[in-house]
Amino acid sequence: MDVIRITLRSDLCAGNGESRGNAVDIDIVLTADGLPRIPARRLKGCLRAAAEELAALGDETAAYTAELFGDKAGRQGCLWVGDAALPQEAAFTAWLKQNPAWADHSRVEQLYTDVRGQTRLQDGVADDGSLRFTRVLGQYDPLDKAKALVFEAPVRLENASHEAMCLLEHCCAATRHIGTHRNRGLGNVRLTYIPGTDTPTAPQKPPLPDADTVTLTYHVQLKTPLTLPGCGKQLTAIPARSIIGCLAGAYLRQGTAADDAFRRLFLDGTARWSPLTPVIGGEISHPAPLALVYMKNEGVYANRCTEAPAGKQKTLFGVYTAPGKHGLLAASVPITTTYHHKHRDANSDATLYMQQAVQAGLVYGGTVTLPAALAGQAAALLSTAPLRFGRSKSAQYAVCELLGSITAAPVQETQVTIHKGEPFFILLETDLILNTDAPTPETAATALQESLGIAAHHTGKDYLLYHTIGGYNMMWQMPKPRRTAICGGSVYCFTADKDAVLPSHFIPDTAEQVQEGFGCCRVLNQAEMAALTVERKAAVDTFAPAADDDCNPLRRALMLQQAKEVMQTTAWNLVNGKTFRLDTGVLGRLRLMLPEAENLQDLRNRVNSIKTESKRNAANALLDVLYGKNTTPALPAMLAADPVFAGEMEQTLPQLQQSIAACWKLPLESAIHLLYYRRQEEETENA
Repeated sequence: MDVIRITLRSDLCAGNGESRGNAVDIDIVLTADGLPRIPARRLKGCLRAAAEELAALGDETAAYTAELFGDKAGRQGCLWVGDAALPQEAAFTAWLKQNPAWADHSRVEQLYTDVRGQTRLQDGVADDGSLRFTRVLGQYDPLDKAKALVFEAPVRLENASHEAMCLLEHCCAATRHIGTHRNRGLGNVRLTYIPGTDTPTAPQKPPLPDADTVTLTYHVQLKTPLTLPGCGKQLTAIPARSIIGCLAGAYLRQGTAADDAFRRLFLDGTARWSPLTPVIGGEISHPAPLALVYMKNEGVYANRCTEAPAGKQKTLFGVYTAPGKHGLLAASVPITTTYHHKHRDANSDATLYMQQAVQAGLVYGGTVTLPAALAGQAAALLSTAPLRFGRSKSAQYAVCELLGSITAAPVQETQVTIHKGEPFFILLETDLILNTDAPTPETAATALQESLGIAAHHTGKDYLLYHTIGGYNMMWQMPKPRRTAICGGSVYCFTADKDAVLPSHFIPDTAEQVQEGFGCCRVLNQAEMAALTVERKAAVDTFAPAADDDCNPLRRALMLQQAKEVMQTTAWNLVNGKTFRLDTGVLGRLRLMLPEAENLQDLRNRVNSIKTESKRNAANALLDVLYGKNTTPALPAMLAADPVFAGEMEQTLPQLQQSIAACWKLPLESAIHLLYYRRQEEETENA
């Protein structure tokens, strides 16, 4: 894949729109592990601004701005940009997850960032209450101070002309500043566009069973956060229409016309695509049955179809369940919130808005049921097409990647036995749209009953929710009509008038948009409904890559950082354990001597040059407490506050030991600060 390489020429503040209490007013974008990132939408916005500047300067390639970035008329640009991350981010993230002892967000964050304070001046004097703190990303790589920090943003150009590629190169060269406070010394960068040499992905060919109709099952990993229409705690599944639109576009981009196979795969319902839902415990989940509730006071789950729970109840709308060993596993999809600026035009002010997205790294799964003759084409599309779903497909969001192999299985038709006079239930495994504008519980129940062809009494003890479903037609550049849908997880209750054997899964005759995953229903008898219990809460499956790269530089940096903290703690403990009454003169002399001393022996020689004996003895006593009588500081002495860590340091790399020994001044600096402020407090109390 192509990349844009970003080399920092100064400190950078890529703000995330949030603050951190009173400590930081403007924070930067960091991953969950504390590693820095530059958001793709900020980067793409700067590139587009550079294209406008090039147009004003008369650059001929600027005429292809609409082809590269799109336009307001709805034309989609050929450029996709991902978040700019450290080249080693994947390896570092995997190593931190495998070594939880070092996976401290604050430690990693302190390696790469610093906090700056600034005030507003009014008439040459600092304005009261104007002090603000900004977190910035350091210019130099903390793992190699001689090198500037480098980020790489993945780039994809689809069917781009040569001129559009030249425009991207010019935009990268013209972009000199990004981020917040770029006119106050921050955000000076150098961008370089580097074309890649990726080889095409080989299409998968799963072995097909000997059956006319098969079901393909596949899993995807969310490589980036996923923004869905109406995304929130309740709407976190990837609609089947998004999958169809993505694959249909890939089909046509191959240069193939909309032939009979295209019609059968995407248009006439021959192929039924399911939505992509979270994978829990290795199993593809469905919306939790709305008959299940969580009892807040008792901390247990109850099934309202088979029992009458009393107390505070919480429905499981927005929760997904998958079969476990002794019941259902219930999980909620984690949501992240990001902030963005919207610039409508040059004459309007920017607008700050929030955007909710499904967290990156989660694993989703889905199926497609289709004739075996079409299975090969569907599998090839799933394995080779760039999978991008939801909104903001051109930057920062929506990127998915096929995970593992596609499997094929014959469609199995199972049945369930219903007895006369006993209740049975119809559970919606997906949303249901009927051929009526406003379905009522009675009309929907009648449609379901007629589709099964069974005489039954609708009890009316249903558990239902509704929502409206829209969409957008890219071909016509207009929104689709909004329809009322019955939410997946809804439960209808009936009583059978006679014994019957019914299919365990069916699609109502009056259901619409079946090819888009709507209308999958399940029939349960009384025993099967009673068995629907939640075993426990679980988490959505995630994909974690292996740490296959050398992460020793990060490990050394984190250990050095911890060593400095232990050295400070050691100094404070030693000083607090002794009664020192050093006057400000001695402290002042030590503070002046310390930066000039080349080593501990040199510092002792300087201290011994103090003429006043009492002051000389007091200074030497402090050095003896912190370093002992040795002329060379030893690691165990400086790291005495954590003996286990001190022992680990003695067995680690010599290079790291030398780096820690080079910080021998830190204990004395910490002790001087502590003694100075302690004396100030004593003088204040005595006064």
